[in-house]
Amino acid sequence: MTSVSTLYTLALADPDYAAFANQHSELRQVNLTREVEAALAGETLALLEQMPERAEQLRQLESSGRPGAFDGGMVSIPVLLAVVFLLRTHVRIRRTTGGKWEFLVEQKPADTALIKQVLTRIAQLLPGG
Repeated sequence: MTSVSTLYTLALADPDYAAFANQHSELRQVNLTREVEAALAGETLALLEQMPERAEQLRQLESSGRPGAFDGGMVSIPVLLAVVFLLRTHVRIRRTTGGKWEFLVEQKPADTALIKQVLTRIAQLLPGG
């Protein structure tokens, strides 16, 4: 399973994802190349592996032997939306009245350089970033 499909699987498995996706529909407008998607997904998975609950989910997904759990041909969600959704319990992401995006780290992972790297990449990809 690729890092992108792993992110999709984690996001789609969460019952809160649909409401989040509707609330943040502007993230669907950001088009990313496959290379950028793969890099962002890889960095995000490295970050999620440091969070105990997410790390357990990743281990279960890996050991389930279900590489076909995500079919990119049938489901299409932007990787940026999945990343922001999966980080939402640790990072508050909001748009200011001036159109800029703000990030507030609510719970720091072990590797603060990695979270800064992911948030910098997200900020560069977002409109007004």
